[in-house]
Amino acid sequence: MKNSSILFFFLTLVLTGWNCGDAATSVKAPSDGAVLHGKISDAGDMKMFLDEWHFDNTTNVLGSTEIKSDGSFELPLDKGLQMGIYRMRIGAKKAFMAFDGTEKKVEVTGNLAEFDKFGFEVKGSNSATQLNTQLQKAIADPSDVEAIRVAAESAANPVVGGYLAMVFYRENEALLNSYKEVNAKLQKANKGSKYAQDFNNYVAGIEQRIAVRKANASLEVGKVAPDIDLPSPDGKNYKLSDLKGKVVLLDFWASWCGPCRKSNPHVVETYKKYKDKGFTVFSVSLDGIHPRMLPSLGNDQAKIDAQMESAKKKWVAAIERDQLLWDTHVSDLQHWNSPVAKMYNVKGIPNTYLIGRDGKIAKAGINPLSPTFNLEEEIKKLL
Repeated sequence: MKNSSILFFFLTLVLTGWNCGDAATSVKAPSDGAVLHGKISDAGDMKMFLDEWHFDNTTNVLGSTEIKSDGSFELPLDKGLQMGIYRMRIGAKKAFMAFDGTEKKVEVTGNLAEFDKFGFEVKGSNSATQLNTQLQKAIADPSDVEAIRVAAESAANPVVGGYLAMVFYRENEALLNSYKEVNAKLQKANKGSKYAQDFNNYVAGIEQRIAVRKANASLEVGKVAPDIDLPSPDGKNYKLSDLKGKVVLLDFWASWCGPCRKSNPHVVETYKKYKDKGFTVFSVSLDGIHPRMLPSLGNDQAKIDAQMESAKKKWVAAIERDQLLWDTHVSDLQHWNSPVAKMYNVKGIPNTYLIGRDGKIAKAGINPLSPTFNLEEEIKKLL
């Protein structure tokens, strides 16, 4: 049902049906240009627009023409056709076509009422033919993922490969490597073009969203807490997994975070009360150089080192001032750029996770001072 819904959505966009071969016609392409012509029998006296369509869903109108009463039309394109995806619009109907830039005369014939049922034919473009053929096969059998993958990766026109991937891959993690393969071909063949840049951005976004989903899934209650292995202020590394057997409050904080410093006395009080019963705290500081400050430091290592040393001193001073008694204080001093913070989906602090003796997450993304969360009661349940 899900696949059918997705395909139905895209069928409203992907309305094609092409064959290669030049039509026997007296229509001539402009010098160094191209011409789109043909006959849409039930579109008489309407207006047709041709757009260049991009992977970021933006369009450029290339031209328009009035369709004659018998449905025939002719649209000269003085600048010709470039490699890309194009959209023909007549009223509310749309048809997507792919060109490789070699086309001179492209003929479109059919019925407007049948556009959404592939009721038209395109002649004069190998790319259009390939796209149409693969769309027909994929829509006929969307479960044949392997056939769709092969078609996208082997497309002679890499823009066609990108289009097939966007329409049928969606955010399928199993096809991420194929996304990258299609992207590599597009970058090689059309480097620097808007199609190459947009598709590269699209794939990067897909990869990021997949990574976020995987990270979020690993942070669900009942999952083993992802391990952390970072240095303390004195250079000794501590691992979160070494605390298995204890109930652990994994606390993301920083010396510059007012709410964190406000919650520290409560955390200290809780630690004192339950430390002898098997409870401890693993503190990860997000001190360091703020990402916005990094560009101003450039490659001046002396300035970077000075800023890092200053951040470390503030971190140590906060530990001492707030009397955070446990040994397990760690940080990579990368502020919001900390890979560990990203791994735990930390977008604000204080942010804590309560981990059971078995190393599994019992509570996720909590604030120790939240009025709806009783830290002591939750700890007692796990001890």
